[in-house]
Amino acid sequence: MIRKAIVLRKATLVLAAFAFCVLPCLGSDTDILNSPAFYLEKALTSIAHERASISIVGRALSDSEIVRLNNLAKATQHIESAKDLLVQKAGSTGVQTGIAVPSVVHPDGVQKGKRPSPENKPATEPDTDIEKGFQSKYKISPKGKAVSYLKKFAGSDEFPSLQRSRLFLLKGEGIEKQFPERIVYVLRFMQFPVPVLVPQGLASNTILVVDRKGAIEKILDEAALKQFFVDNLKPSADESRSKDALASWLLMVKELAQDGMYQFKQIDKNSIRIAKIDTGCTASGVIEIVPRGGNEGAIEAVLTFDKGGRIQSVVTITRMNAGIRPICQSHRLLDTDPVLRQMAERDLLVMGKMCKDYLLEQRKNVSPALKREIDRIWLKICERESNVE
Repeated sequence: MIRKAIVLRKATLVLAAFAFCVLPCLGSDTDILNSPAFYLEKALTSIAHERASISIVGRALSDSEIVRLNNLAKATQHIESAKDLLVQKAGSTGVQTGIAVPSVVHPDGVQKGKRPSPENKPATEPDTDIEKGFQSKYKISPKGKAVSYLKKFAGSDEFPSLQRSRLFLLKGEGIEKQFPERIVYVLRFMQFPVPVLVPQGLASNTILVVDRKGAIEKILDEAALKQFFVDNLKPSADESRSKDALASWLLMVKELAQDGMYQFKQIDKNSIRIAKIDTGCTASGVIEIVPRGGNEGAIEAVLTFDKGGRIQSVVTITRMNAGIRPICQSHRLLDTDPVLRQMAERDLLVMGKMCKDYLLEQRKNVSPALKREIDRIWLKICERESNVE
């Protein structure tokens, strides 16, 4: 074992020296697999695993090499803190270069060491015109109210689940017409490649409704959504209002059934059917899943109203078949096996923009070379889907 450890250490030193002394002459950093940065990070990763200070002995590093090493630490953030990378130039007779690497982001995405944690709150998007109008009219920030409300679910810093969630506005003509004094948000926790541990009191998909006074109603499941409709839907015997109510239901119930990887078609209001019955009327319709990436299915619903337009019952039928889902495809984009690389790229291209959240999350904790590959795939996805649209 000792002999193997000595051989491994020597090989690591040779690789690190090779990265600085030979590779700069062979190619530029634009060539991912041949870049000095790529081989350097491999060497530093190996060094970090040994948890020791390494001395590279052989020749003095030039001024340009010293600058280059420190710039790598600062610019790429591959090494978390530049101050941890200490390069000390010795005299003309040999050199001892101490490289301390207590915190490295590894190419496979496994992070070692400790770094400052971002604030434990969901990711949000810039305010839309709907939110700005609501804020101007009622003098409150609906998004601010929602984020503040979620603070009580933040938990400890050891389990910062809210960091892996996203809060976004749920838009739809039916929602705006039926609930004009309310703003509807969806809080979604990432479910791929591994489901996030959701804080108690929330669900993987949580609907938050903010009213004009800043009060918030939390909806975790279909039963709670039905109660919300019963309590807040304004009675109306008008057929158009009944259609809006059905469209609103479909828009909201689909978010409770989402795993973040489905896309739905627009609801055609003309396809919603109104049928008269002895006690009032029914409104029935469907919202279809976009058949992409293997996804298929639809959600159907029937709302029953009494003669005064008050909702009496709701029946929902969900048929959703999941297609390809993110597992570890982003980490196989630089795999040594070309077949695995092709399979990973194909899966990501098939999933398309549906895997945006997954790619953004994975991009945070991978090597610069893998970040470039993820960026390349995302640009390719955008180009392909813009041509389709």
